[in-house]
Amino acid sequence: MAESSIISDQKVEALAKKGMDRIKKVYVWDMDETLILLKSLLNGTYAQAFNGLKDVQKGIEIGKMWEKHILQICDDFFFYEQVSFPSSSR
Repeated sequence: MAESSIISDQKVEALAKKGMDRIKKVYVWDMDETLILLKSLLNGTYAQAFNGLKDVQKGIEIGKMWEKHILQICDDFFFYEQVSFPSSSR
């Protein structure tokens, strides 16, 4: 009786091959360093570390631009808006 529940190796291979026919895109984004740099741009500490050689205000502007783009990418590709603020009507 136990043998009837066992799937043959051929069936497993056929199922695996069928599943591999579909192409799936997987995005991996290790955001640790990105977020550390973004925070240092937004609060001005990146430019301040260069003792006046970098423009603090320009760094903040660049940080805000990055923030906008990162959030847009998260919304468009990682469904950030849907995950963060799920609709109660679903």
